[in-house]
Amino acid sequence: MSLILIGRRGLSPESELPIGPPPASGSGFNIFRDFNSGTVGTAANRTADGFDDVAGDSLYTTEQVYEGSQACKLSIASGATGWGKWGGAILFPEIVEKGRDLWIDLHVRMPASFIIETPGNGSLKYLRVRQRTAAGALTGYFDLQFQDDDKTISEFRMLKEGQAVWQNFGTNGVFTREVWHRHTLHMHLDDVLPASGGTSRIRFWQNGALQVDSATIKTILNPTDYADGLYLFTYWNGGAPQDQSLYVDQIRVSTDTVPSWATGLAGVP
Repeated sequence: MSLILIGRRGLSPESELPIGPPPASGSGFNIFRDFNSGTVGTAANRTADGFDDVAGDSLYTTEQVYEGSQACKLSIASGATGWGKWGGAILFPEIVEKGRDLWIDLHVRMPASFIIETPGNGSLKYLRVRQRTAAGALTGYFDLQFQDDDKTISEFRMLKEGQAVWQNFGTNGVFTREVWHRHTLHMHLDDVLPASGGTSRIRFWQNGALQVDSATIKTILNPTDYADGLYLFTYWNGGAPQDQSLYVDQIRVSTDTVPSWATGLAGVP
């Protein structure tokens, strides 16, 4: 699969506005990051096969690998919220607007010792799609999160920041430690829910099994809003409970209606 190189743009803390104009709309894109080319032990940050930014403690590794010769080890220190170091961002080469599809696919592995505990929040930010208004102001993220280990409702939950409607999904225990899991997210961007005649839709699969098909979470807040980046983890609410790491490999992002690698997922022809 071809690798699309994205010109790096400086990233600011989440609360800050962007500097300069956003990327223009276009005909679509496919991104593939496999972490196979960097030097083991160095940061997969601002690299062609790794993250575009905010990945200071995300290192090329051979400790656990899903495919190829290397993967990426994401680490966070005890008590840290991790911005700029924990996880990483992939910036889109063009904006993704209303009416378009966005697909994200990756493999993730947590060791048995990994603790999910987020004081004051209840869940760990995981797959995050950054969104802006037509003028470039942040409208918050779409956030898919891991529930804390003391959860009693579900394995995952999600919301669109600004809408403030949580949806819980995934049977407790479906995400297990010490194995690789494939996670696939599909979003159809719309500010109108199906109940009101719109087309907003969110689907999430684990290992090809559909975990949720949502018609209650908006994918954008306003008709002219757009998505411009994937943020993987990047912020630990309340600070991490201990020094710890996890692994990711083979990240794909696509605006195809149905990417070739998505065929065969439950409910996808």
